[in-house]
Amino acid sequence: MVDKRVAHVGRLQIELNEVVRDPRGIEDIITEVMENEWGETRYDQFGCRLSFFADSHDIAEWDTVLLDRYHPLYTDSQTECRDCFQGPCELHKGKGRCGLDKEAYQGKLSLQTACRGCVSQMIASRQLLDYAIKAFGRNKPVSMGKVVVMEDAAPSICMLTGLYVKDIGDLDRVLSYAEAQLTKLCGASRHGIGSSSDFEGMTMHAGSLLFLAMDVAELVKISCFGFSTAGDQPLEELFDYPPVKVWGGLSDIDLTKPVIVFAGDDFLPAWTAVHCLEERGLREQIELLGIGAAGHDIIRFYDKARIVGSVFETSKVIRSGVADVLVTSSGCMSLNIVADAERAGTKVISTGPTGEGDLADRTDDPIDDIVKDLTGEAKGAVIRDVEKAGEVAIRIAEQVEKRGIPGYLSSAEKTRAESLKCKDDCDLCFGVCPNNLPISKAVRELKNNPDALSEIEKSCHLCGKCEEVCPSQIPLRDLMASAFRKRSSDEKIIMRAGRGPIPGVEFRQGAFAQVWGNSPGYAVIQGCGSAADSRDIGFMADELASRNFFVWTAGCGAAEVARHYDEDEHTYIFEKYPADCEARSLTNFGSCSAHAQIMDVLCKLVKSGGGVSHYANYAEAADYLYHWQGAFVIMWGGLCERMYTMAAGYARIGVPVIIGPTSGFGWNRYLLGNTHDRSKWWMYDTFEGTTKAVEPGPRHLIIPVETKEEAITVGAGLLSRPSDLRDKRCINIETYLELHQKYFAELPDDWHLFVRSDMELPIRQKVRLLRELQEKHGWEVEGIRIKKARHPDGRLLTLQEYAAEYGVEIGRSITTIPRLLTKAARERQDQK
Repeated sequence: MVDKRVAHVGRLQIELNEVVRDPRGIEDIITEVMENEWGETRYDQFGCRLSFFADSHDIAEWDTVLLDRYHPLYTDSQTECRDCFQGPCELHKGKGRCGLDKEAYQGKLSLQTACRGCVSQMIASRQLLDYAIKAFGRNKPVSMGKVVVMEDAAPSICMLTGLYVKDIGDLDRVLSYAEAQLTKLCGASRHGIGSSSDFEGMTMHAGSLLFLAMDVAELVKISCFGFSTAGDQPLEELFDYPPVKVWGGLSDIDLTKPVIVFAGDDFLPAWTAVHCLEERGLREQIELLGIGAAGHDIIRFYDKARIVGSVFETSKVIRSGVADVLVTSSGCMSLNIVADAERAGTKVISTGPTGEGDLADRTDDPIDDIVKDLTGEAKGAVIRDVEKAGEVAIRIAEQVEKRGIPGYLSSAEKTRAESLKCKDDCDLCFGVCPNNLPISKAVRELKNNPDALSEIEKSCHLCGKCEEVCPSQIPLRDLMASAFRKRSSDEKIIMRAGRGPIPGVEFRQGAFAQVWGNSPGYAVIQGCGSAADSRDIGFMADELASRNFFVWTAGCGAAEVARHYDEDEHTYIFEKYPADCEARSLTNFGSCSAHAQIMDVLCKLVKSGGGVSHYANYAEAADYLYHWQGAFVIMWGGLCERMYTMAAGYARIGVPVIIGPTSGFGWNRYLLGNTHDRSKWWMYDTFEGTTKAVEPGPRHLIIPVETKEEAITVGAGLLSRPSDLRDKRCINIETYLELHQKYFAELPDDWHLFVRSDMELPIRQKVRLLRELQEKHGWEVEGIRIKKARHPDGRLLTLQEYAAEYGVEIGRSITTIPRLLTKAARERQDQK
């Protein structure tokens, strides 16, 4: 009889309660992981402590490391707490009745934001998974493609649950765990008591859960719904996969045909609509467009679909009058879609769980009755059955009468008449505009220039605040929608559809360039399409890719990047760079949930590079990535709560996040390091158990910036890690110095902290940099060689002494968690 309390690792017999606090009920899962993932020698040297289906406190040892080094900084603090019946409590006067102080309350508010950011994706993943279980059965195998090894994929699931996912029944168990965890976090966000670090640790856990929910969605999409995946492509063809053939904007759309627009997180209505189109032979008769996540999903299974905007452009797309039918579901933010659709005369079908305004729930009504009403006077309906919703949308589109351009979209004469209403001494609209757009000035110019709104319209999201305060009651949203329709009808955007995962063999091929110095590192660019200047995100992607970065994007940010056009080369940015995992590339992974694929790539280094199992082993995996992974994330624009949570998830695995421009100073919580506090910058030697001083890499975990130039320069400065090899360190320093000098006309003030020898200095600037080290920082230089280096504590050391006392010598293993020292090193520490 097999003893379920023991796992066999080589010749070792390991009691399960030695590696897991409470193994009851999960003995089979623990045994599978131990016997497949752990080697005898590694376990003999290090031992392990694993956390299956982890709570936030199970990973607290790692969160504590980060939050001690990057203490939360809060701005615009709220001092009045109303979270319980005992309040309100004025925390600026002291602790509240529950014992919560002012700083801890800011952490609690941070957790509330992170929980809200998790909810919409959790709902979308649950709806998708439940549908897949009904349609395909719980035993439907899970796969990302024939060349993707599932044991190495979906790291968020692996690290948090320790479960080998084999079928969608396993995904149900995974998502149920995440939902239970989110419930706990929501409870703590309202009724919890603790320190700010306690709450920020839970905020990071919410971020990890968000990526897990995204992982579930991606696995279902690829396994069950035929989404495009690089996992089914030959390695030699990945440089151009998927091909650059997806158009955006309205220029490639035949608006003489009926148009159905899908918006929100749920692609299922579109999936059923496509099947209905094909069954009825209507592929060439009806146009399908997508906004936001739904749009990025549709183009992965339907090659005739087009993307017409980001989630922040939803109102503009609808008000422009291009949609005959709008199918909407819940998403990452709340929008007054019904009012916009009613203004445009567009029929609305809502499939979300909460409904839309005053629309009647017609889920159980016969399709013929719904179609009859919606082709008549009814403005819309709630239909929670996605199959019925898809068919209703197609049947309405078949019967719709094309209306042409809506009358409220201004003609030249009407535009001039409206511009004359704007008073010269009124600028109220500027004062309330979130993007500080000079609206009144542009409106007054309309009387002489009918295109005066064309530039500021790109940065307008039709929030309507300007219209609310306008004393002349000018229909500013109509004017902006008119400018949008004109611009989008002429604008050509071309991009790649999402490609899904990076197979392991492709990652290993690209990792060589990243580790040995041909590439500075990985740059992830994200956004919701809400930047004050829509050109920023494309500029950053181009600048970084041209400097040999691996540039990755997904969701609405991918469509914004796609707008970038190189005037010199006469190409759109996705035509300019290859799509595979290599230096000087630009990869679109898919919709918002495909950010999980980016996390997957970032985490592949743990197992392939470090030989560390990531199953139920979050702390050790994150510790390894923090020391070795040269990557950063840029989140750009007025970002939604989902992005707040995502930033926490990235930060938890040690990947720095740069926030800007307008959102950078509106988040109220940052995780900043202090390079001058040397007590924060140290590491353990894993085998010796000794501590040594290291450079501040990365200096910050979540940092705000104001400009696109600052974003990419700060990003380059966050790439260096104490464990970098010489070639990698050289290219990092060179990239950082070049960008800083290009955009700020001077050397950064901290570059010398990352230098260990003259061999790491860029050749073209070597003489100048050596002079700078000698004259400004007190190093001893002879010719083009460094003789002695200045330790941060002030001592002047030979390079041999410097290498021994500062930084990490090549080949040495380091950690920040005492438990991850070798058994021998821990014993030596105990003896001391």
